Parts: sequence; C-alpha cells; structure tokens
Amino acid sequence: ACNSIGNSAFSGCSSLNINLTAHNVPSLGENAFSQYTTIFVPASLLEDYKVASNWRDIANQIFPIGTKTDYNITVYAEETTSAIHSKIGELHLDEVIKLKISGTINSYDIMVIRNKMHNLRHLDLSDARIVANNYEYYTGYHTKDDILGAYSFCRLENLISIKLPTSITSIENSAFWCCYSLQNVVIPEGVTDIGEEAFSYCYNLKDIIIPEGVTKIYSNAFYVCTSLSSVIFPTTLTYIGSSAFRNCSRLTSITLPENLKTIQSDAFYVCRSLTEVRIPSMVNFIGNGAFRDCNALTDVWTYTLVPQNIGQNTFNTFESVTLHVQKTSYDAYYWNTQWSQFSQIVEFEGTYKQWLINNETDYVIDDNTGVIDTDEDATGEIEPGSGLISENEDDEQEMGTIIIEDDGSLVGSLIGHGHISSKWLKFHIKVQKAKWYFLCFPYRVPLSDIECEGSWVFRYYDGAARAQNGQGGWKNLSAGTQYLEAGVGYIFQCNKDTKLKIKVNTQNVNLSPGDIIKSLTTYVANNIQDASWNLTGNPFTSYFNMDDMSYESPITIWNGTSYEAVRPGDDDYHFRPFQAFFVQKPEAVKNLLFPASKRETYNQSKKAMEASVKRRAVRGVNPQRLLVNLTLSDGTTTDKTRVVFNDEKTMAYEPECDASKFMASGVPQFYSLDGKQVCYSINERPNGDVQLGFSTQKAGTYTIEATRMDKPMLLRDMETGITFDLANGGYEFKTEAGTFNNRFMLVENTQATGLADIKTKLGVSIMSAPGGLEINGLNGTSTSIYTTDGKLMKELDSDGFVNLKSGIYVVKVGEMKTKVLVK
Repeated sequence: ACNSIGNSAFSGCSSLNINLTAHNVPSLGENAFSQYTTIFVPASLLEDYKVASNWRDIANQIFPIGTKTDYNITVYAEETTSAIHSKIGELHLDEVIKLKISGTINSYDIMVIRNKMHNLRHLDLSDARIVANNYEYYTGYHTKDDILGAYSFCRLENLISIKLPTSITSIENSAFWCCYSLQNVVIPEGVTDIGEEAFSYCYNLKDIIIPEGVTKIYSNAFYVCTSLSSVIFPTTLTYIGSSAFRNCSRLTSITLPENLKTIQSDAFYVCRSLTEVRIPSMVNFIGNGAFRDCNALTDVWTYTLVPQNIGQNTFNTFESVTLHVQKTSYDAYYWNTQWSQFSQIVEFEGTYKQWLINNETDYVIDDNTGVIDTDEDATGEIEPGSGLISENEDDEQEMGTIIIEDDGSLVGSLIGHGHISSKWLKFHIKVQKAKWYFLCFPYRVPLSDIECEGSWVFRYYDGAARAQNGQGGWKNLSAGTQYLEAGVGYIFQCNKDTKLKIKVNTQNVNLSPGDIIKSLTTYVANNIQDASWNLTGNPFTSYFNMDDMSYESPITIWNGTSYEAVRPGDDDYHFRPFQAFFVQKPEAVKNLLFPASKRETYNQSKKAMEASVKRRAVRGVNPQRLLVNLTLSDGTTTDKTRVVFNDEKTMAYEPECDASKFMASGVPQFYSLDGKQVCYSINERPNGDVQLGFSTQKAGTYTIEATRMDKPMLLRDMETGITFDLANGGYEFKTEAGTFNNRFMLVENTQATGLADIKTKLGVSIMSAPGGLEINGLNGTSTSIYTTDGKLMKELDSDGFVNLKSGIYVVKVGEMKTKVLVK
C-alpha cells in the first residue's frame, strides 16, 4: 500500500536490500536510496519503475523480485574463454551483486568481472587463484601467476568490497584506480608490494590494513583516498613512495613501522587531519613535501640518531609544530639547516632499540651516554660512508647486533677506542654478478654463517704456487674448510646481483682492538718478481691509510676491473673495511703494522686524503725521483702503469720499489718491460728509454696518456714511426687484439723544460692537483700561466693554488717555461 518514499528516506543505509511489493509505483523523493541499495520489485512493474520520475536515475539498482544476485561458484580457468561466463551465463552477468569465486581464474575471467558485471558490489576471491593467460583483459595487460595485475579492477564504480586471493604476491599499478565506491579491501599476507596508483581515487575507502610481508608501497598508491581515516602498517614495510597518501584528508594518525627506511616526496602531503608524526629510528630518507600542508600537525617526534636529509619544504608548519629529538642528538638537529626551521625543539630521554647512522655522518659516543639499547635483540646499521666511534678509552657501549653496510663503493665504519661489545656483527656487502671482490675479514668467519643468493665461491691465494710456477696461485677452498681465517685475503664471486651477508658472533672477539701485526711469508722463487707474494688485507672494521703501515714498498690492489699498484708516499690511498690487497715481501721486512690509533671513518679518510694531496702539491716534485704515470684506455676501461726515474736504482727488479704487473682478463692491460721482459706495474729505474707493452681483447682505437710527468717525455710508436709529445695530451692509435711488447718506447724529451728543471734551477715547485695548480717557492719571481694557444690565464708572484679547468697549460717562471696537465 506504499504510495510515497520521501527524500533521503534510506540514503544512509549502506548495502541495503529492499523489496517493494506495492501494486503501483510509489513516488520517490530526492536521494531516497543510497547508490548501494538493491531494490526488488514485482516483475510486472519492472519497466514502469525504470522509467518513472526519479526511479529512472537508479534503474541499474532495480531487479525483479526473486532475482538471484548472490553467487558462490567454483570454476577452473579455461584457455580461450571465461569459466565465470560459462558458469553464470550471459543473461545473468548483469544481475550479479555479490560474488564468491573458488578455483582458478585468468584474463578472460578478469575481463568478464570488469566489463560485464556492471552491478557487482561485493567480490570474494580469497579462495581463488589467478593464473597466467596471454589474453588482454585491458590493453597491454594480461594475467600472470599469483599477481593482481595492473588495471585489473580499475573503474569498477559500484564495487564496495573485495577479498583478494590469498596466493597473490603483488598488487600492480592502478589495480583499483577510480573504484569510487570501494569501502573495504582485504589484502592477504604474502603480498610484498602495492603498486603505483593501486587504490588512488578510492574516495570511500575508510580504513586499510596492510599485512605483514609488504615491504614497499609505491607512488600514489592511496592518492586522494579522502575518506581514509586509519592505516595499519606492517613491521616489514621499508618504503613509502611519493604521494602515496597524498590528499588523504581524514587521516588523523599514523604509526610508521620501525623498519621503515624511505619516505618519498609528498608522501603525506595535504593530510590536513594528521596531528602527530613519529619518524622511526631506521628512516634514512624523507623527501621534499612529505608532510607539507599537514595543517593540524602539532608534534613531530624523530627517533633517528643523526638528522636525515630533508628538503626545504618537507614540512611547512615549522612555527606551530614542536620537534621532539633524543637528548644526545639535540645539537645535531639544532644546527641542521633544514631541521633548524622548527621554532620549538624539545629533548626527550630514551635509548634506541633500533638505530641507523647514515648520510655519510659519523656518530660519536664520547661520554658513556648509553644511548643505544643494551638489549641483545637491539639492532643497528652503519650505512655506507657513515661511522660509529667510541672516542674515549673509558667509554663503554653494549649493543645487540651491529650491521655494517658496503654498497660496493663506500663502507660503514666501526671504531672502538673505548669498549664496544655486541652479540653479533654483520657485514652486508652489495655484489654484482660475475665480478670478483677482494675481501679480508677482521675476525674468523664460519662458512655456515655466510648467506648469499645464487651460486658463489671463495678462493685464496697460494704464494708458494706462484713462486714455483711463475704464474697463477688462485685456489678454491679445500673440501672440509669450515672457516674464513681472520686477516687472510680471499676473492669472492657470485652469479647474481645480490648481497653477501656475513655474521660473526662477537662475544669472544674484541671490537676495540689494539695494534695489529700481520706476519708476511717468504716464498723463494727462481725469478725475483714471483717471490714472496702475500694476499692480506685491512684488519679493521674501518678505513685505514696505507701510509700508516710503516711499509714503503708497492701494494697491489684490485680496482674492480683490473689490478693497480700504489706506493706509500707516492699515492694517496686508504683501504676500505674488508679490503684485501697484495704485498710482495721485501727480504728485510717481516710484517705489516696496523696501529689502532690510525683507524678512520670514511669522512676522516677523505679529509686526510685532501690534506695529503695538499702537502704533496706544496712539496712538489722530487728531482731524485721523477714519476711518470701513464694510462691506456679503450674509452670505457682504463689501465695504469708507472715509471719512476731514479739514478740510485738499478735496471734489475727490486721488490722494495718495483711491482710486477698482475694481469687481468677482459680489459686492456698496460705495463713497462725490462731487458728480461719482466712486466712492471711500477718500474723504478735509472734514466733512459723505457719499453712499453700492452694487451687488448678486441681490435679498436685506444689512447695512451700521461696523467703525471715530472720530466718531459715522448712516446715513440715503432709501427707508425710517429714520435708524440705526451705534454700535448693523449696519443690515439689503432690496434688489433693481442699482446704487443715492441710497439711503444718512452723517450726523454731533451728539448723541453720539465718541472724538476724549474725546481732545481729556480727553487719553484709546480704541481698539478685536482682542479688546478699548486705553485710554491716563487719569492717574488714573476709567473704566468697560458693556454696552449697563448691565452693568458693568470699572473702571480706569490705562492698559492690557481684554479684551472682540465686541460694543458704552459707555465712560465722567469725565463723558463714548461707544460703541465691539469685533471
């Protein structure tokens, strides 16, 4: 007998089913039903309802009484059609409002759900599995095993709830983009990432539980979810992408998980209801605008030991927000350019159960503050280039697990002058597939405590085999080997890009060691260049300057693609933590000394290197030892060799000053030779012509260049007859693949003035340094610097550094002039 349904009568009733059994069509007020109401009417009046005033606006919600709208089906994916279509039938697809599917589905089934079920509101796939099929349910996209693919359910505007398959591992980009009615999503454990725009523009999504196992939420994942008021994050989450929760204007609070590392730009931009943010201790990056225009924000708590890099506009409510920082970190935040924008910075007491040192920053424990939790479950990370230092001998700090990160370029440093103890020390070393890594560990490492994906191998070096055979020496670990020994060098290779993870139980080792003496072994050989090679390494969990070993002979390192020889006093080189290197034991040398007081972080080593470069530039060339550094390049890879002219040395091989060339495969090799055809990486010898040799793996164009010339030298190409002045730059030549020991000679340029000549005669030191020239000893002597085409760059008569771009310059001191290369 109902004749009328008034305005907004059932508008707030979500997911209502209503039967209208009247024998006529009642009048309908504005917004009487919500868009989620399902209306059943007598079949005889169906068409009358769909055309009646106001009813026609909700025609897609009206069904005949008795219509089946709730389906619970089991299907198995078919290769060329939809199993769902076959099960329900074409005529009933548009009537489906609630659907539970068990079994397997593929692209055909996703297409039917997307494009043929216009009234679907509740979808339960928890007992279904997605399987691969090449049919495209959306242009360019098809199903893959256990992946909810991109655009799978985008623009399903009537969809209210969905339970996802428990077997899926990923939700890809835009999977639910523009599902305006979506209110509830059940994401299963096992999902590891949520793709870009996965739930963007889901205006009615009110809360979301992101399950354990998810590590990454990508950009715009929940962009403009304006009804979202609650997000529960998993402990496994490490990454929140740019604009991931941007414009979630009802989000009032968030609890960011302790393992979170990255918050990208604009992640919570315009979350205007957010009142408090607590930044976990492991966060190492917060992007610009991440919390911009969060106007209700009153408190920001940051638990990181050191200030993380933020942009000028990461926050923009600095005057009204109180920043809370741990007491021992107060000064670091107060003087940080960006964090100092907060007008109120308040200290709080506390210890860190999880902690992170990053941004190439050193954190010093200098007053027994006990800032790091002593619980054995506490974990801290020292990221590449950063350092943890206990500065005073009386300092004491107990920790649970310390992780030192190595990204292949920089390494974290742990330096204990005081007492540092932990349960576990872990080394995480980033490795690339099919590349060799030279490693030496400060502690004995059980092979059972090494983790690495893929197939991998460690090898050691047998100096006795090299001495006996004149070559080789690399050997696999023998069967039954259980440990990598402390202080012994090894090489490592893996067949995957991954991380080599090594852990050491440190309860019985000293993290604050004293001086370390490493004995060297003598291996007698018929040829002196093959005798007494030892593969050892840096014995500290820190950087170490080779000049501090009280060792003066050459050291051979692996630079990632080739072997390279360096020498204390001539080069500035600081060993990285875990770095192995070769030394050839001189007869009079018994061991290497590593003073604990000389340990460095990366920052300290960088400053020390800059100071050393400055001192060497001021000192200038040594007329008794004139260095000529040469390179051979194919445009991609460069190899080096050095000739040192010293009339106090002999033409014979001397381990005290010479370094035999270790040959590497796959890249160009460059060396000098003596009369016995010994190949040198460093060749210190009397003045005279020098034979140069090289090998290449492919035909092509190569360049020889002098990166340092203490005396003027010419390069003579015996094949072409060209004599080239290396002061004029690089010599370019073509060659076939192979080994060539008779093509080039290095010859003194007796017609040119060298740096040693100017220092000997005028007492003026000129030295190339990064970015310019260091000139000293002028004492009023007029000096001019020109380009090679005669342009005057600088005039001076007092000592100092002259900034210059890379290139070749002519320096005129009084009446003498010489060419100098600036790199």
